[in-house]
Amino acid sequence: MKQTNKILNHIRNWEIKRKLLKCFFLFFLFSCQSRIVPEYSLRVENVQSLKSIETKRLINIEIGNSLSTTIKELLCRLESEIQVSNGTFETYIKNALIEELRNVNYYSNKSKNKIFINLVDINLNTFSNPSWDITLQVTFNDNHKLILKEEYLFESNLYAEAACSNAKWAFMNAVQKLINSIISNPDFRELLRKKE
Repeated sequence: MKQTNKILNHIRNWEIKRKLLKCFFLFFLFSCQSRIVPEYSLRVENVQSLKSIETKRLINIEIGNSLSTTIKELLCRLESEIQVSNGTFETYIKNALIEELRNVNYYSNKSKNKIFINLVDINLNTFSNPSWDITLQVTFNDNHKLILKEEYLFESNLYAEAACSNAKWAFMNAVQKLINSIISNPDFRELLRKKE
């Protein structure tokens, strides 16, 4: 009888462990999933700002060698990773700027007019005052450096699922605003007007 009770207890314990493992697995499957930042899309204000320069000069965009961060994902609410689909957050910003320039025919990878960008810092906050905080260093041909800081506020949520989903979409908007700061800068506009 004691032996039978032991076996039954052992089976019950195994069933409990199995259920806990299943719950643990499901929690990670649905809560700890990666969230991919959407592909960059052009911002109307950026297109208009670039067109207002009215130039035939072209610009080449590169990532500088110093200060660069190679961050590929950021943790959101300790359970989900915000990621870019290809490369790092820095390459996402670079490719977004190239896309804006290419759209108005101001980009060439052979141009002597160069801008080097370096992602100095990036932070995500989804709790009080949710925001993306991005610090970018822009270096022009003549080694003139410009530090740009973008704090992009967005709506968060009590639930991690919704908060991290909002953060994913907000990153693209933050990059659109950051690019607007770059192309609105007098040094950038002067570079587009310079002769090759």
